Amino acid sequence: MYRNDDIGGNAIRRWDGLGHEVTATTEAYTNHSMPSRLTANGAYEDTVGYTSWLAFALAPETPNLATRQMSYDFFGRPATATGYDGATTTFSYTISPPTQTATLAGRWTKTTLDGLGRTVKVERGDGGGTKSIVDTEYAACACSPVGKVKRVSQPYAPGGPVYWT
Repeated sequence: MYRNDDIGGNAIRRWDGLGHEVTATTEAYTNHSMPSRLTANGAYEDTVGYTSWLAFALAPETPNLATRQMSYDFFGRPATATGYDGATTTFSYTISPPTQTATLAGRWTKTTLDGLGRTVKVERGDGGGTKSIVDTEYAACACSPVGKVKRVSQPYAPGGPVYWT
């Protein structure tokens, strides 16, 4: 992988030896700190817009005029994400216990975090309730102040047996 940077240290071009290339263009309204246009192999181009606090929130436009959009809550966390196909994912959060829930077309994924912001449980379900759960346990490690993954369960149904990897 090769890379060209501008005077501010932004990666403006990356390429490999196989002819794959991505270029990024920056603009003055972001102090040249964020890409405003991404071009892949000189053909596919994607423009990006930002709010005044540099949150990816404005509707970018692609060559076929498809758009995607993100909105953010007061704390800068994703609130909604609309894809090129028009499907919208909504995000919600709780404080105690800290959770993040993403919902799309009636299906949801709820991630529970521990006090260090690590994922300890991922639940997936729909209007009928939780369908599967995956648990993660952590162990102390001198290599990292937040520890390392000790074991992860295989997906299991609520009330079902838990098998660890």
